[in-house]
Amino acid sequence: MEALLDLLIDFIFEFLLTGAVEAAGAKKIPLAIRLVVLSVVLLVYGILLYVAIKLLLEEQNIFALVVALAILVLFIMAVIRRYRQLAAEKRQ
Repeated sequence: MEALLDLLIDFIFEFLLTGAVEAAGAKKIPLAIRLVVLSVVLLVYGILLYVAIKLLLEEQNIFALVVALAILVLFIMAVIRRYRQLAAEKRQ
């Protein structure tokens, strides 16, 4: 049963991420809608990362916490880089 739930959650989040990436890159969709879709997906993934870090802090597993924080930093850097790319494309 746990494997089925894991598979379902994995499918849902992969579907969300794929759809958001395609929507963010589509020029036919207005920029405001693309930003809203991207923001919602980033919020969902950010909440999942927050929960993971909170659970790791409770367990006091330093290695896992360092890995989670590294993922958080990379996530933030990717968001900032993509935002700058979209802003540069909008200016052109």
